[in-house]
Amino acid sequence: MMKDHHKLIRMENFPPEVMMEILSWIPLKYLLRFRCVNKTWLQLLTNDHIFAKLHLDRCSHYEPSILAVRRERCRCNQIKAPNILARLAQRKEIDPSCPGKAVFYFAEECTVCDKGLDLPLPFDQTHNNCNVYGICNGLVLFWSSDHIYQVYLWNPFMKNYITIQSPPIPAGFYWEMESINGTFGFGFNEATNQYKVIRFFDESNHLLQEFNVDYQLRVSVYTLGIDSSWRTLEETIPYHVTSKPYLAPLVSGALHWLMYKTGYANLEFIVSFDMKDEVFREMSVPADVSLLDWGKIGELGGLLCFYTCRHFRNVRIWVMKEYGAVESWEKQFEITNVIVRYWVPLGFAKNGEIILEKIFSDQLMLYNRKANLISFCERFKFEFDQVYTYVGSLISPTAISRVRAT
Repeated sequence: MMKDHHKLIRMENFPPEVMMEILSWIPLKYLLRFRCVNKTWLQLLTNDHIFAKLHLDRCSHYEPSILAVRRERCRCNQIKAPNILARLAQRKEIDPSCPGKAVFYFAEECTVCDKGLDLPLPFDQTHNNCNVYGICNGLVLFWSSDHIYQVYLWNPFMKNYITIQSPPIPAGFYWEMESINGTFGFGFNEATNQYKVIRFFDESNHLLQEFNVDYQLRVSVYTLGIDSSWRTLEETIPYHVTSKPYLAPLVSGALHWLMYKTGYANLEFIVSFDMKDEVFREMSVPADVSLLDWGKIGELGGLLCFYTCRHFRNVRIWVMKEYGAVESWEKQFEITNVIVRYWVPLGFAKNGEIILEKIFSDQLMLYNRKANLISFCERFKFEFDQVYTYVGSLISPTAISRVRAT
């Protein structure tokens, strides 16, 4: 009887495509440890944008992670608020001149927020005002009041970032940078392999939106890896960006915002920006949405969706089945008869449950629509100011800033 002799295959003898396939299925937190194996793996896991994209595609099979931002408050002149409503109002007041900092935290899943990890920012802070304006493919676009004339594109796990200087104020906009209402957007265009940052300059006053003023919105675009400079689009658009706290969802190659329009006081429209052709298009919200509803747009399974909350209690979610066709809005489900207030949808777990954020708190929840039940997730050990679903990646900001378009 002959024995079978099994030969051990040395790691370097694996075909490269087989090794890439194996590594692409390994969760990010474990994969990052392999950068010290050898120089080949260090290069693959640090600067190979093809493998980084392959791994990101495989990450879509995992539960979404949670990224939270907490701003430390100055307590030198703060007195204890007498009740919860006063405390909610108090925590919204941030003094940018007060010493402190913004701290980012990461939780692998929404059910383990109590085990959240501190993600150190790549620079020192003296002030606590920090806003996230975009998350795409594991990259975070944010602004800090320490450096008002620049924004950062950061990968918290790769621990590298690039600095992008804010665009110059467009001709005809005479206010100082700090006083101009503005917002950013950030996304990726598959067709051209380009990442772009969009900056709005809005000369409209938020207090005037109900008076049907003529809105002016000027748009600047920064394309990473192409020109490394801002381009201001020629024409202004007659919109005013709403001040609701959400990130512009990227669907069908376009970013989307809720905006007010000249001549339509208090009515919200969905305005999209095509990342390839750099043109704006307008879409209506679902027809049976009431002015009493608090609306928010997002992305669900690759489709544009629209959330509404009435009194932060009853939630309805519509999905646009055919992109660009307003008649294809379809109400997917409705959350009612749940005695929990001050919560809004944050995203979706892989099992179909809805991840909910209880605003002004440290609490996330999961809603099971079949059973009409809410389960409370483990709490963060602090009250967060901003919280998002997040998928980490190997994509390096410094690497993509050097990549030419395909």
